[in-house]
Amino acid sequence: MKHTDFLTAFIAIGIGLSSITASAVTNTYNLGTITNTSLSYGDTFVIADGTFSDTFNFTILPNERFSAFVGDQDLLPNFEIDPNTFGAKLTGPGLGAGIAGTASGDTFKFNPMLLAAGDYALNVYGTISGTTGASFAGTMMAAPVPEPESYVTLFVGIGILGFIGRRRLTKIASNYRSFGASSLNFA
Repeated sequence: MKHTDFLTAFIAIGIGLSSITASAVTNTYNLGTITNTSLSYGDTFVIADGTFSDTFNFTILPNERFSAFVGDQDLLPNFEIDPNTFGAKLTGPGLGAGIAGTASGDTFKFNPMLLAAGDYALNVYGTISGTTGASFAGTMMAAPVPEPESYVTLFVGIGILGFIGRRRLTKIASNYRSFGASSLNFA
C-alpha cells in the first residue's frame, strides 16, 4: 500500500513540476493612438518551455500609413523562440480574420499599408524553446498620407522655378547677343 502512495505522490509532483515549466503567458498592452510617430514594443519571458501570446492594442487615425517589424531577440545563450511557431498577426477594421506578417528568418514585417481609422491589435505569439527564456522586440510606425493639395503645391512650385530659370536664361542670351555673339553653346 505504501508503495502505491509513494508512486501516486511522485506522479503528482511530476505533473506539478511540468505545469510550472510548460506554462502559457498571455499579456495585453494598450498603446493608445499612434499617429505620425514610431513606437518600440516587446517582451521578455524568463521561463523555459512555455508559450506566449502578447497583444498590442492601438488606434489609427484617418489617412495614416502603418508599418511594423518584430523579431526574436537572442540576448543570451539558451534564450530562444522556436522559429517554427513564432508569428505576428494584425487584426482590425477591414482586415477580416487578420493578416500575418511576412516572415524572414526569425523576423516578421508588415509592409507600409493604408489602414482605415479604428482600433487594431497586433498579436505576437510563439513557443519558448530556450532553457532560460526568450525575448522579442519590434517597432511600429504610423505616418499621415500627404493630401492631394500637397502634390499640387509641389508641382506649382517646380513650375515656377522652371519659369524663373527659363526667363533668366533668355535674359542672359539677349545680353550675350548684344555683345555680338550669334548664339549660346553650352556644350
